[in-house]
Amino acid sequence: MKKARVILLLIIVFTIPFMNGYGVQRFPKPDFETGYVQPETLQPSARSEILAVMDVVVLALALAPGLVAGN
Repeated sequence: MKKARVILLLIIVFTIPFMNGYGVQRFPKPDFETGYVQPETLQPSARSEILAVMDVVVLALALAPGLVAGN
């Protein structure tokens, strides 16, 4: 019985990521008769490399006291 539950859980867990593809474009774009042109989707610019390095440094500094206290 427990083995059947594990198998069912694994089937559900492995099929959920593939269900995302079905909801991509379910509805057609609206048909505007006024000549409206749908604007392009804007993407923000990428963060600079120094900010990514600073994120890692801040994370390491935040976790360091817990590492020292654990010893």
